[in-house]
Amino acid sequence: MQEVAKGAEIVTKFSNVSPEFKNDGWLKAFANSPVKDPVLYAINNNITIEGKDAKEWAYENNYQIKTSIGLKKEIIKEQQWSKDLEGKWKETEVEVKKDKVEVQISDPVKSMRTQDKSSGEKLESLIVDFTKQATTKNVTDKEVAKFYDNIMKELKKENYLTQQDIEGIKKDLKYQDNIENTTNLLNAKSFKLNSKDTIYYKVGNFCEKIGLSNISNYFMKKISPENLNEIHDTQKLIAESIKIGNILKQKGNQGIQPKRVEAVKEIAFSKLQAKRENQKQR
Repeated sequence: MQEVAKGAEIVTKFSNVSPEFKNDGWLKAFANSPVKDPVLYAINNNITIEGKDAKEWAYENNYQIKTSIGLKKEIIKEQQWSKDLEGKWKETEVEVKKDKVEVQISDPVKSMRTQDKSSGEKLESLIVDFTKQATTKNVTDKEVAKFYDNIMKELKKENYLTQQDIEGIKKDLKYQDNIENTTNLLNAKSFKLNSKDTIYYKVGNFCEKIGLSNISNYFMKKISPENLNEIHDTQKLIAESIKIGNILKQKGNQGIQPKRVEAVKEIAFSKLQAKRENQKQR
């Protein structure tokens, strides 16, 4: 009964099935199927769980599948009551043969975890190389674009992306915005951000936006909370500077724009420094 209740709880989270199936139709479906585990059933029948691919759901919830693989005879000892030759009831220990269900426990996404870790490590080698470049000098949009190209090529090799996926990503206007944002963040040397953590953050964000949350988490977990807060603060301040620069440009004040933008950056840097000092004093 406990297994049935557990199965029913998971079935209620099935997303793309009919209300009838969720109600009691699943009992009949499972009875007619060799697969009894709800998550394995969802995987085999392309059913999503809480709006997610069943394997992804199993991954995030650390779900293990228990599969019955047959019956095994075992001998156990039991206390039984029986009458002796004198007709008196007597408790004796006897050996009894019983059927025991053999259960195999498997992790349907173990290979996915292994692949995510392996792919993350391969991307990390690209990040390390690019960090050396970003630390020693300012980077250009062209160099950042090439870096993201290399990231996507590696993801394609690992079968996370297809060529069609890559072409679609590049056509998205937000992709170019992401390149420019990455360039601005890496070139904000006065904010003294950790370059490697900054690239971890940008690659993590990029992977999240293209639907690779597991790869994204791999990189986000590598960033210290303090560095993550500084990256967030810096992004906001750079965005404010660019916004003011764009307003000045629209008003036709191109001549004074560079000086004004630099002034805004200095103010922004001062704000960030003040915030850091306040945090240290707490």
